[in-house]
Amino acid sequence: MSQTKIVASVFAATALICFGSATPANAATVANMPGPISALTTTPDLTCNANVAGGSDEPHFQLGASCLTAVVAGGTLNRPADYPLPGYPGAEVRVQGWSPIAQETSGSGTLFDPFVISTVVAGDQIQVTQIDTYASGSSSFTTSVEVENVGSIALEPIVYRVSDCARAQYDVLSYAAAPTGDGSVACNSMQGIPTGQWGEGTTAGDDLAQLVPITPGSKFEVDQGRGIGAHIALEAEFNNTALTLGGARDNFIGLSWKLDLAPGASSKVAFQTHFSTEDKRAVPTALTLEDGEGGEKTVTASFGTEEVPIALSGSPLVRLPAGISYVEGSSTIGEPMVVGDILMFTAPVGSTGTSFSFRIAGGESGASGDLKLAGSTMDGVDFVQTTVPIEIAPFTPEPTLTPTPISTPSQSPTVAPTATASVSPTASTTAPPAASTQATATPAAAPASGALATTGADGNLAPLGIGAGIVLLLGVGVSVLALRRRAGDELR
Repeated sequence: MSQTKIVASVFAATALICFGSATPANAATVANMPGPISALTTTPDLTCNANVAGGSDEPHFQLGASCLTAVVAGGTLNRPADYPLPGYPGAEVRVQGWSPIAQETSGSGTLFDPFVISTVVAGDQIQVTQIDTYASGSSSFTTSVEVENVGSIALEPIVYRVSDCARAQYDVLSYAAAPTGDGSVACNSMQGIPTGQWGEGTTAGDDLAQLVPITPGSKFEVDQGRGIGAHIALEAEFNNTALTLGGARDNFIGLSWKLDLAPGASSKVAFQTHFSTEDKRAVPTALTLEDGEGGEKTVTASFGTEEVPIALSGSPLVRLPAGISYVEGSSTIGEPMVVGDILMFTAPVGSTGTSFSFRIAGGESGASGDLKLAGSTMDGVDFVQTTVPIEIAPFTPEPTLTPTPISTPSQSPTVAPTATASVSPTASTTAPPAASTQATATPAAAPASGALATTGADGNLAPLGIGAGIVLLLGVGVSVLALRRRAGDELR
């Protein structure tokens, strides 16, 4: 890039954030709110105004346009088209105004139905959707900026959010507030009547404007308009510096995020714009998660830091992702009121400490999403909204075995056996044969069937009686033969 082009770009970017036109009639505005923010406006090309009730002069931190959104992508600075871009004649400055696509408002301003301004614009190779959200009674509003790469090549866009610290009463002078290490950036009004060009004779006032990053990875800057504009013109991120501390200057505060988008991809950043008429910064918060038993997680919410302590107790609100539920009896500061997906803790944080914990569960199906913490202190200073992604795996509890009752059968009456008379078999007597010279062997009568059983012998032993009879017959036969031989011998 040539030196002429750089200078022209710096002039263009400086003009972008220093010179604004009146709010267009078709800008989306939510107004007539009880405060602290009494009106919030976003134009169709992403400039914005915020009026704060209770300040010494309204509108608060407003000079034409008090804040804007710009994106550098592919070498083109996409910014609100309402700003003229003076530069050197013939200089090639790649600056393009946002092309409005759509804008709408919704909501009633309550905690459960906040005001929402949704604005869609087109730039060079990108499309941006910005959503501003505000609930009546809050000291801040939140903004999300989603950038989509609608081109055919990969891009590394840088998202810029810039707020003008100028006061209507003193034109452009304000005081830069020292950074506190939480990534936020702030500026204060000027108190007193200046006696010189740079606010000599004045001090920092109590009215404060603060940009607080919600999405990690941001960088901040506090500088005069030309310093902020130089970073944007050079397509550079901010440097996490505050260069104008200690005196009244033409101060601007800004946040930047660098993205990496493939064709068709999108990414979102979010931040919080906080106001106070008592020089009170938004209270830093943190959420940490720890795995527990039975598919549960323990959530610990912490409030305040050493540099920005929580001055008064407050009531935090936690929004649960769909499918995740609170475990009853697990809170360390008392049971919350559960309204839909929001846990409203009624016991004030700070009365017993600066942190508390509770448990959540995802059930048998599991769940994932964003866990969000919001709320405010008792004197109306908002907590910095914190969001952490959470995922709980499905959990199926082991079935509990229920013992089956064993029925005791009723005893049937025992019937005494009836005695049965056993008749012994009658022995048959065979008369002895008449005397004869020839002896005839008469076999002994076989015992009746079952005769052995009457003596207690096993019936299987009956064959032994038959064998004994055969042996007896053989013996008789041998005796007869012997007698015959003897008789023959005697006859000889």
